[in-house]
Amino acid sequence: MKAQIKPCLFGLLLSGLVLAGCAASENSSVSALKADQQANPAPLQPLSERQTGQPVVSIDSIKSDQADETVAIAGNITQRVALLEGWLYQVQDQTGSVWVVARGSEPEIGQSALIEGTVRYEAIVVDSIDAGEVYLEEQAYLPGEG
Repeated sequence: MKAQIKPCLFGLLLSGLVLAGCAASENSSVSALKADQQANPAPLQPLSERQTGQPVVSIDSIKSDQADETVAIAGNITQRVALLEGWLYQVQDQTGSVWVVARGSEPEIGQSALIEGTVRYEAIVVDSIDAGEVYLEEQAYLPGEG
Protein backbone atom coordinates (compact mmCIF):
# COMPACT_ATOMS: atom_id res chain seq x y z
CA MET A 1 0.00 0.00 0.00
CA LYS A 2 1.33 3.45 -0.89
CA ALA A 3 1.82 6.29 1.56
CA GLN A 4 -1.18 8.58 1.84
CA ILE A 5 -1.02 12.19 2.95
CA LYS A 6 -4.05 13.45 4.80
CA PRO A 7 -5.77 15.88 2.39
CA CYS A 8 -6.68 18.45 5.04
CA LEU A 9 -3.07 18.65 6.26
CA PHE A 10 -1.76 18.95 2.71
CA GLY A 11 -4.29 21.74 2.10
CA LEU A 12 -3.06 23.58 5.17
CA LEU A 13 0.53 23.29 3.98
CA LEU A 14 -0.29 24.51 0.47
CA SER A 15 -2.43 27.33 1.88
CA GLY A 16 0.49 28.45 4.02
CA LEU A 17 2.82 28.39 1.02
CA VAL A 18 0.33 30.33 -1.13
CA LEU A 19 -0.41 32.90 1.58
CA ALA A 20 3.30 33.30 2.36
CA GLY A 21 4.07 33.96 -1.27
CA CYS A 22 5.62 30.52 -1.73
CA ALA A 23 8.68 31.71 0.17
CA ALA A 24 9.61 28.26 1.45
CA SER A 25 13.35 27.76 1.57
CA GLU A 26 15.31 24.60 0.98
CA ASN A 27 16.04 24.33 4.70
CA SER A 28 12.42 24.72 5.83
CA SER A 29 11.02 21.98 8.00
CA VAL A 30 7.32 21.29 8.24
CA SER A 31 6.38 19.40 11.36
CA ALA A 32 2.60 19.73 10.95
CA LEU A 33 2.45 17.34 7.98
CA LYS A 34 3.09 13.64 8.44
CA ALA A 35 2.55 10.94 5.87
CA ASP A 36 0.66 7.82 6.87
CA GLN A 37 2.99 5.05 5.78
CA GLN A 38 2.67 1.32 5.74
CA ALA A 39 5.17 -0.46 8.01
CA ASN A 40 7.30 -1.63 5.05
CA PRO A 41 6.66 0.61 2.03
CA ALA A 42 7.97 -0.62 -1.30
CA PRO A 43 10.95 1.40 -2.55
CA LEU A 44 10.46 3.59 -5.61
CA GLN A 45 12.09 2.39 -8.79
CA PRO A 46 13.90 4.82 -11.09
CA LEU A 47 11.99 5.66 -14.27
CA SER A 48 14.75 4.06 -16.34
CA GLU A 49 13.79 0.69 -14.82
CA ARG A 50 10.08 1.05 -15.42
CA GLN A 51 8.13 0.27 -18.56
CA THR A 52 5.21 2.65 -18.07
CA GLY A 53 4.78 4.06 -21.53
CA GLN A 54 3.77 7.43 -20.04
CA PRO A 55 4.41 10.31 -22.45
CA VAL A 56 5.96 13.43 -20.91
CA VAL A 57 3.33 16.18 -20.69
CA SER A 58 3.67 19.92 -20.11
CA ILE A 59 2.89 21.07 -16.59
CA ASP A 60 0.20 23.52 -17.74
CA SER A 61 -1.72 20.63 -19.32
CA ILE A 62 -2.30 18.92 -15.94
CA LYS A 63 -5.86 19.63 -14.75
CA SER A 64 -7.88 18.82 -11.64
CA ASP A 65 -10.19 16.48 -13.58
CA GLN A 66 -7.18 14.17 -14.11
CA ALA A 67 -7.12 13.28 -10.39
CA ASP A 68 -5.82 9.74 -9.81
CA GLU A 69 -4.28 9.55 -13.31
CA THR A 70 -0.56 8.93 -13.72
CA VAL A 71 1.47 11.44 -15.73
CA ALA A 72 5.14 12.08 -16.46
CA ILE A 73 6.67 15.57 -16.41
CA ALA A 74 10.14 16.97 -16.99
CA GLY A 75 11.52 20.18 -15.52
CA ASN A 76 13.83 21.85 -13.03
CA ILE A 77 13.53 21.65 -9.26
CA THR A 78 13.02 25.24 -8.07
CA GLN A 79 12.01 24.90 -4.40
CA ARG A 80 11.85 22.20 -1.76
CA VAL A 81 10.44 21.78 1.73
CA ALA A 82 11.44 18.99 4.10
CA LEU A 83 8.56 16.95 5.49
CA LEU A 84 8.65 14.52 8.38
CA GLU A 85 8.76 11.56 6.01
CA GLY A 86 9.84 12.93 2.65
CA TRP A 87 9.84 16.11 0.61
CA LEU A 88 7.56 18.62 -1.04
CA TYR A 89 9.28 20.13 -4.06
CA GLN A 90 8.33 22.36 -6.97
CA VAL A 91 9.07 21.43 -10.57
CA GLN A 92 9.02 24.06 -13.32
CA ASP A 93 9.05 23.67 -17.09
CA GLN A 94 8.54 26.27 -19.84
CA THR A 95 4.77 26.26 -19.27
CA GLY A 96 4.40 26.46 -15.49
CA SER A 97 5.15 24.79 -12.19
CA VAL A 98 3.66 22.11 -9.96
CA TRP A 99 4.31 20.84 -6.42
CA VAL A 100 5.29 17.21 -5.95
CA VAL A 101 4.97 15.21 -2.71
CA ALA A 102 7.70 12.59 -2.38
CA ARG A 103 8.83 10.03 0.15
CA GLY A 104 12.03 9.32 -1.73
CA SER A 105 15.44 10.90 -1.68
CA GLU A 106 16.20 14.60 -1.35
CA PRO A 107 15.68 16.54 -4.61
CA GLU A 108 18.44 19.00 -5.57
CA ILE A 109 17.42 22.59 -6.32
CA GLY A 110 18.46 23.55 -9.86
CA GLN A 111 18.56 19.94 -11.02
CA SER A 112 16.52 18.83 -13.99
CA ALA A 113 14.39 15.74 -13.46
CA LEU A 114 11.89 13.43 -15.05
CA ILE A 115 9.05 12.68 -12.61
CA GLU A 116 6.22 10.21 -12.87
CA GLY A 117 3.38 10.87 -10.47
CA THR A 118 -0.28 10.51 -9.66
CA VAL A 119 -2.31 13.68 -10.14
CA ARG A 120 -4.00 14.90 -6.96
CA TYR A 121 -6.27 17.90 -6.36
CA GLU A 122 -6.69 19.71 -3.04
CA ALA A 123 -9.53 22.20 -2.74
CA ILE A 124 -8.41 25.27 -0.80
CA VAL A 125 -11.39 27.49 -0.02
CA VAL A 126 -10.72 31.00 1.28
CA ASP A 127 -13.73 33.31 1.73
CA SER A 128 -15.82 31.08 -0.57
CA ILE A 129 -13.18 31.27 -3.31
CA ASP A 130 -11.68 27.94 -4.36
CA ALA A 131 -7.96 28.50 -4.77
CA GLY A 132 -7.51 24.75 -5.26
CA GLU A 133 -4.17 23.27 -6.11
CA VAL A 134 -3.22 20.42 -8.41
CA TYR A 135 -0.13 18.52 -7.26
CA LEU A 136 1.59 15.21 -7.96
CA GLU A 137 2.28 12.31 -5.66
CA GLU A 138 5.67 11.05 -6.83
CA GLN A 139 5.81 7.48 -8.08
CA ALA A 140 9.26 7.62 -9.70
CA TYR A 141 12.06 10.19 -10.03
CA LEU A 142 14.92 10.24 -12.50
CA PRO A 143 17.41 13.08 -11.94
CA GLY A 144 18.96 14.77 -14.94
CA GLU A 145 21.92 17.08 -15.18
CA GLY A 146 21.36 20.35 -13.29
